[in-house]
Amino acid sequence: MPPSVCKSLQQSLAARQMWTRRGGPGTGFSTGPERWGTQQSCGVRVLNRRLLFREWFLNLPLESMEKGARNLLITGEPGIGKSTLAMKLVEELKALHPVGFYTDEIRVDGTRKGFQVISLDGRRSHLAHVDCRSPLIIGKYRVNVWAFEKFLDEIDLTGSDGRIVIIDEIGKMECMSRYFRMVVEELLEQERIVIATVAQNGTGMIETVKQREDVILFEMMRRNREEMLGKVLRSVQKIRFS
Repeated sequence: MPPSVCKSLQQSLAARQMWTRRGGPGTGFSTGPERWGTQQSCGVRVLNRRLLFREWFLNLPLESMEKGARNLLITGEPGIGKSTLAMKLVEELKALHPVGFYTDEIRVDGTRKGFQVISLDGRRSHLAHVDCRSPLIIGKYRVNVWAFEKFLDEIDLTGSDGRIVIIDEIGKMECMSRYFRMVVEELLEQERIVIATVAQNGTGMIETVKQREDVILFEMMRRNREEMLGKVLRSVQKIRFS
């Protein structure tokens, strides 16, 4: 770990320990050994340090991250708000004319029947549906890979002039398409900024894309999701002017 990062972590730990000794909330697992007149167990101290490191890493400034990274991935549990964040990013970055697509639900009489993909210029196609005739199944939905790949061919993200590409999402349904996986890999290699939501769990591309050296990974959680829009936008600005 670089010396500057070690120093930052030590300062954060010292501040947390001081706050805990004063009876503050600390990590949420202890209100301070002096207040209770007991010493924290070794296990609690280790847990506190692990939680602090995780907290520090999730808020790590871009300058401390891998230099040259220009692809921003946003992960998190289902329903945490990744797609909502993607749509906010589309609105905030519209002056830069982003290209890409987002995923939306198909509902009939209030019941979810499937999913559709919608390009940022308004074109749309089915991705999966309960009534689709396809052998590829995720849960109760049948994935229409043919329609999805036709949609990808029409919007031609790799051949577009957009300097910012927004994809919602790199998920299990989308990754059933080999063509989609090829498009994503090519986009990540190009000299543009790719912003994509990605499933929290999964194998294959879902797992490997998070491990790329040219990727900055944001983990969206309930305690930080209100700050996530600002963090991603600041990262975009830093990449653009680096």
